[in-house]
Amino acid sequence: MKNSLIILFLAFAQMLGAQNFSRKFGDISDAEMNLTRYDKDPDAGAVVLYDMGESRFIDNQYDYNIRFIRSKRIKIFDNSELDQAEISIPFYVDGRGKTETVESIEAFTYNKVNGEITRTPVKNSDIFEERINERWRRKKFVFPDVQEGSVLEMRYVVESPFLFNLPDWDFQERIPVIFSQYEVRIIPFYEYIFILQGKSSFDTQMSRLSSKTRIWGNLTNHRGIISGNGVEYKENIHTYGMRNVPAFKDESFITSISDYIIKLDFQLSKVYYPSGGTNEIMTTWPKLNKALLDHDKFGKYIKRCSRFAKKAMKNSIDLEGQNEAQKIKTLIQYVKDNYSWNEYNSKFASKSPSEFDTQKSGNSADINLFLLALFNAADIDAQPVILSTRKNGKINTDYPFEKDFNYVVVMAGREKPILVDATNVFLPFYKIPVRCINETGLIVEKNEVNWVELKDQILSSKINQITIRPNPETLKAATSISSFYDGYEAGLFKDEHKDDIASIKDFFLSKEISQINAVRTRNYDQPEEAYQIFIEGETNIEKIGDKIVISPFLDLAMNENKLRQKDRSYPVDLIYAREESFSTTIFIPEGFEVEHLPGNANTSDDLAEIQLNYVKNEGNKIFVTGKYTLKKAVYSPDEYSKVKKHFNTIVRRFNDDIVLKSTL
Repeated sequence: MKNSLIILFLAFAQMLGAQNFSRKFGDISDAEMNLTRYDKDPDAGAVVLYDMGESRFIDNQYDYNIRFIRSKRIKIFDNSELDQAEISIPFYVDGRGKTETVESIEAFTYNKVNGEITRTPVKNSDIFEERINERWRRKKFVFPDVQEGSVLEMRYVVESPFLFNLPDWDFQERIPVIFSQYEVRIIPFYEYIFILQGKSSFDTQMSRLSSKTRIWGNLTNHRGIISGNGVEYKENIHTYGMRNVPAFKDESFITSISDYIIKLDFQLSKVYYPSGGTNEIMTTWPKLNKALLDHDKFGKYIKRCSRFAKKAMKNSIDLEGQNEAQKIKTLIQYVKDNYSWNEYNSKFASKSPSEFDTQKSGNSADINLFLLALFNAADIDAQPVILSTRKNGKINTDYPFEKDFNYVVVMAGREKPILVDATNVFLPFYKIPVRCINETGLIVEKNEVNWVELKDQILSSKINQITIRPNPETLKAATSISSFYDGYEAGLFKDEHKDDIASIKDFFLSKEISQINAVRTRNYDQPEEAYQIFIEGETNIEKIGDKIVISPFLDLAMNENKLRQKDRSYPVDLIYAREESFSTTIFIPEGFEVEHLPGNANTSDDLAEIQLNYVKNEGNKIFVTGKYTLKKAVYSPDEYSKVKKHFNTIVRRFNDDIVLKSTL
């Protein structure tokens, strides 16, 4: 039996292996060092030679832990993929004393020097730990001496006490993968479901029982005494493999790469106890809602906030004479003015209501669940809505797993309920942050299961008013710009630049403005009003013989179409519908006339609208107006080709040049 299993495994490995490269850690061949390209993707800057993982249950003092071991080898072809040397290994902490650990990190860079293969290790002193948020940390390091032709190899172990968190496996990456294999050794007391995303089947899938018998129950208690009646069992060993997995290249306008790559997700669904009985982990949506409403850091937190909410209503908030919408706005503004977000996302509160009220700072749940308590105190209908942020990935509404959700907002109002959030001071009160716009959220209410779409119906806009006065003698043009940002466009610009004059200057200097003499802004602290920026400066003029070339919209319009693939099997997610408009006045210098004026454009359908008009008056001015409206926040794969065509039109037409020629 043992020999037949070895033969079966070797056949399996041979079937998966696209190259005759060793997958023994540290065994680097000349063939790998001499490899200069991957024949199935000749343009790839790097390739994963192999990526192998194994998860198994190991005896702990009172229970079981999961041990995950990963080995990976990467070949670097050119400098475009040197960032493959930067490694991040995430691990989970529960905030109550239990944590995953990352152990036994081994990593080496292999180079060929004078015909000999050299090996440079990553030193322990170069491995450091970083906090991601309240629940996640990561180990980070960088492979040393990485260059064209290097081979990188690493191996590490993650030990986890969280049996619900059986490690998932990504078969696909941003670079091609020649060989990927994941082996999971599951004991029969835990039942998991798995979901394969991005593909209908594995190249090879194999299941078998282990040859070795293990015993459940002979565990040592805290006094060192063996207890329990041992139950014999064998592991269920599942091996999943894929070969020649193409690179995931099209990352434009998506939520998260994890939503679309080929990967394998596991979810704990049931626990079988050796003494008898089971525990259903895969619950129902009503039970999930009830568990959250009974949770100390969620539903009970909201109730404990009521005292502080009523105190604020009595001493600090005046809602007299306001309608429901005005009250909602007032309460949101009160929270934004008095409490600050610590930039951590969570659906659970991180501190007690008294600590939050004293410290005036907290995570997204501290803030938004307190906001909900304020709505309750003001007799405004409100319910919590849990969701998954864009970076966290989409929610699979078929499986009610609480761990998939990592954020909570509030739905407020009786007649026309709206989704609200009090973490971002730059957004109007009726908009939730961009990070939260991710398909659907679950309304947490007793005995009900209702989902709400997390999308914004109101266009966010940018308006640019430009004046250009060219001087052919100096090859400079005095240029003024007035920009007006509204909605999400304003919020994102403020998030990035913080009304900082130096940062705003850098932004416009990257948009063909060669010199900036003055910057003014208005309405930075007024999220309901358009954020206004006024620029005075100069642009350089291109001169060709007796002609000068002018770009009427500078470099402010869309200048690159990121939709490059021929077709696409997943949506184009712009997050929100948007509109950008331009109005430019160009003064024709004395002794010059128009040689080339691009033609007008006017197209519209249910996806987009594009308008572009050039007018030369009888005097010395050219007026150019343009507007493009992307009417949907999310376009379906069936609409991809049309959207791509619209983007091409915008990039081509809104970056056309005007040519003036000398009459002297």
